[in-house]
Amino acid sequence: MRKLILIYLTLGCISHSIGQMPGMALVLDGEDDFMKAQGTVFSNMDSLTISAWIKSFSNGAIVTNHSHGVYWESVELLVNWFIVNWANDQSTRQLLNFPAINDSSWHHFAAVWDGSEMRIYLDGLAYGDSISAPSVPWNSSAPITVGARESFVSPLASAEFTGKIDELRIWSTVRSQQQIQKAMHTTLGSNYCSTLDSGLIAYWRFDELEDLGVGGDGADDIRDFSANQLHADLVGDATLDTSSVVLGIPLEQNNSIKTVRLFQNYPNPFNPVTVISWQLAFSSHVDLEIFNLQGQKIRTLLSGSLFSGFHSVEFDASGLASGLYFYRLQAGRFIEIRKMIVLK
Repeated sequence: MRKLILIYLTLGCISHSIGQMPGMALVLDGEDDFMKAQGTVFSNMDSLTISAWIKSFSNGAIVTNHSHGVYWESVELLVNWFIVNWANDQSTRQLLNFPAINDSSWHHFAAVWDGSEMRIYLDGLAYGDSISAPSVPWNSSAPITVGARESFVSPLASAEFTGKIDELRIWSTVRSQQQIQKAMHTTLGSNYCSTLDSGLIAYWRFDELEDLGVGGDGADDIRDFSANQLHADLVGDATLDTSSVVLGIPLEQNNSIKTVRLFQNYPNPFNPVTVISWQLAFSSHVDLEIFNLQGQKIRTLLSGSLFSGFHSVEFDASGLASGLYFYRLQAGRFIEIRKMIVLK
């Protein structure tokens, strides 16, 4: 069971709670490993939302459901696209592109289909315009797999995902941007998951391995916390590992953040991983970059739009020599630079 750790920052006279979910995450190496659920209830749906925290090192399928044969139907949340009802003829493909973020940092993705259109949300913000998608998705009884298309090679991209996946949730309803933003900051309680009233139809936390009788090969099963109990089996070298997902201040507290602030990285000095955190008083395009002592930019950790609140990313300096480095945050007109030390 994942525990919510509360950390308090005092800013002036105001205390803010920052939710951190350090538990576990599904780890996939992109070589014949994936997670396979024991069943599916996703046929003939008229709306759908898929969301997850993803730390990607490659393109590849995050969630897939398809039937083998001349035609197959699927909804897929990939690092690059969200597809509804793609058959043999690519003219039938309904596809919504969004950026492949293979920066080894955690990002939250949500794909929403309302029966006629699709929209992608990246880190809580709408990405691009909605796209027309009138066909019914998931019209198949094939099992759900996570991280790969079982026994299928994608003509569009590598069918196997390399990276980490956490807090994978599927709803049979349309989730609004506000609902996505609020839910991405915490786990879902047992009362919420106990019935299908909320529209939640699958929820894998990836916190622990259990023997749930799926696959018949021991304690390598993942619990589905939804009322459907679509427990899953890990296949190949798939395993669980520390997720280090740092989540933001709950949105209802964001209105008390009055300034933009870049915090000192922690730990510092560090070897090889540290966490860089900042707060935003407004939604903005944000650039977070790393520079060496000569002022040369050596890494871009983030370049994109973020909502207001507390944010944090990991920086892995495995390939860098010991020494003094700088990290620079720009959000709108705000610019701040801090020092950090790699000590090996």
